[in-house]
Amino acid sequence: MVRFLISFSILFWFLKSFGCNPLQIQTSLQTSPHDWKMFGRTSTRTNTVTNNLIPPLEEIWRFETSAGFSPYSPIVIDSFLFVSDLNGEINMLNAKTGEYIGSRKFGSAIVGSPIADGNYLYVPLTNSKASLVAYNLRNAAIEWQVKGGNIESSPLIIGSKLLVTTLEGMLICSDKTNGQSIWVFDPSRDKKNKSIHSSPASDSEIVVFGSGDGVLCGVAIENGSLIWQTKVRGSIVASPSIRNGKVFVGSFDSTYYSFDIKTGRQIWAQNLGGIVLASQAVNEHHVIVGTVEGIIYCMDINDGVIVWRVRLGGVVNSAPLISGNTIFIGCFNRVIYALSAETGEFLWQQKIEGRIRSMPVVSRNLLIILSDDQNVVAFRKLGEK
Repeated sequence: MVRFLISFSILFWFLKSFGCNPLQIQTSLQTSPHDWKMFGRTSTRTNTVTNNLIPPLEEIWRFETSAGFSPYSPIVIDSFLFVSDLNGEINMLNAKTGEYIGSRKFGSAIVGSPIADGNYLYVPLTNSKASLVAYNLRNAAIEWQVKGGNIESSPLIIGSKLLVTTLEGMLICSDKTNGQSIWVFDPSRDKKNKSIHSSPASDSEIVVFGSGDGVLCGVAIENGSLIWQTKVRGSIVASPSIRNGKVFVGSFDSTYYSFDIKTGRQIWAQNLGGIVLASQAVNEHHVIVGTVEGIIYCMDINDGVIVWRVRLGGVVNSAPLISGNTIFIGCFNRVIYALSAETGEFLWQQKIEGRIRSMPVVSRNLLIILSDDQNVVAFRKLGEK
């Protein structure tokens, strides 16, 4: 009997260590306002949460994966943390403890964040043969998959519509229940440099995205018709955000822009003196964004006037996060920073072992970081139980 128990324990350790537990949940997911079910948290991609996680923070757990990560974020829903990597694997962890629950490999790199919706994960892949997959978490099975072209952006759900941009330069709208195509919009069929890395954002009526040729498009959710388009001087790889009827996005031309979402009319433009690769965080008053020169800017949401700027210690490759009155952002110097959203004052910083080029998330009382040394690291308020 003792030998059996020892053997069972070794088998359980082996399965857990080598990722053989299925990516599966036993009961239906319970959603809450704290969830981070998609990149940007909501369809407007503002990268904000209302709960204010106040530093200093302390590390409480870490988990090592088998590959590195893209600039996009993990997702958190219910008590589960889903971490996708460039090896095509999704690990499911207990968000509070970091305990490994299960995993699955999907066959090609996962660049954009998956979406958790109901009991499904919708997984984007850099694989033109099966580029978008609907995975049922209850029965651990793929229910459908579509051939839409290579995807290096994060999909979006509006009602029953699932939208995604592709490297082949298209915006594809599918029925999330069966993967059937509803409409396809191709803004640049005859143009060079048409690839799209920019994830779509939407106010539920218009979906907005940028492209490698510097074109920003506004497309009708209902039928995929072009409502407006405008062109800037450099490529747009960042994902736009939407707030108060305005679209916010930066460009390779070192300029940051605001447009009217109904008409595409430019409202303001601000020269930041550095290429903008990353998306932004937007609250009621400010737009926060970083540049490859390692400077984070806070601009007035109404006119683009720079309220403050802070030089960090390395390239900013991912979106910042606004948690209440605190901004969290990581960069290539292996430091995660917490800044005051009002003044830019340094509130806390923590060195970790790998470069940070992925967006952090805050869920309940946890800050979760992905680093280039293939680790997922969780922090909580110092001394909190």
